[in-house]
Amino acid sequence: MESWLFLGIILAKNQSLMIAAAFVLIMKLIPASRSFFPWLQGKGINIGVTIITAAILIPIATGEIGLRDLLEAFKSPIGWASGCLIFQGCRIDCF
Repeated sequence: MESWLFLGIILAKNQSLMIAAAFVLIMKLIPASRSFFPWLQGKGINIGVTIITAAILIPIATGEIGLRDLLEAFKSPIGWASGCLIFQGCRIDCF
């Protein structure tokens, strides 16, 4: 009962949380979904990152951002600073 209450409280926060909490609440109503929860818990972050990455790449796919824009970003001081920060994070996490 406590999990239902907690998920119900989350429903009132923001749209993303509302959708996620509603999805989990609906899944809790389906008895066969209990075996789905461990899979979703393990793969959910990867699925979410993939969806977010696809959303970020849409302007490139639609032509709103072109190669010239990307090259200009690499030339700017902010582009260099961002690249260095990302590289430093990758070095810490990857090596």
